[in-house]
Amino acid sequence: MKQSELVAALASSTDNTRRGAEKTLEVLSIIIGNTLTRGEDVALPIGKFKVSTRPARKARNPQTGEEVQVPEKRVVKFVASKTLKELL
Repeated sequence: MKQSELVAALASSTDNTRRGAEKTLEVLSIIIGNTLTRGEDVALPIGKFKVSTRPARKARNPQTGEEVQVPEKRVVKFVASKTLKELL
């Protein structure tokens, strides 16, 4: 499902305008992004978004074979809820 399809489904399901559904989705994305930036988890009925830290590591450039250092970085992980897992 693409974002435009999600907006259309959200608008028709909530008797809202397409623009209203777009704005709701935009605000929800900003709130989730800000919460994850602070390092907090976001729990939704479909699952949980959480921030994890990948440690620094050594990797190899496949073209040259040269070893490079990959720095530590923060990534977002999604864990599906029990309900969602059962649906699938």
